[in-house]
Amino acid sequence: MGYRSQVYLKTTTEGWLIIKRRNDRVKNPDHRMLRYAKSIKKTPSGFYKIQFNDIKWYESYEKVRQFMDSLEILREQDIPYSFIRIGEDSSDIEHKVNHTDDMPDEIYSFEPVVDVNDDDWSCYEDVDKEV
Repeated sequence: MGYRSQVYLKTTTEGWLIIKRRNDRVKNPDHRMLRYAKSIKKTPSGFYKIQFNDIKWYESYEKVRQFMDSLEILREQDIPYSFIRIGEDSSDIEHKVNHTDDMPDEIYSFEPVVDVNDDDWSCYEDVDKEV
């Protein structure tokens, strides 16, 4: 099984093109990180959001190293991005942001939010705190 994470990246079109080109140059298809993405979406304003669900995100894996190397290139080229990894343990949150002088609000405001989904939310009753 292994430890699994939810991973998200939001970047500009320029950032997306760098990640996509680097991904496509990897010879072994199993090492192409984008192959494992749950979704890759483009916003109407031209930003890209990549999402990986329930993925083993070990830096020792070639595909993860390749993806993280791409983020380093974005940083070196001063391309804005926000990278979020949320592990199985709720305190295991990694957030890497490349703040730039022209940081778009769509990326700046993309931050980790840990929420609890409870399908029974409407069934609860208030409890007297004085108990």
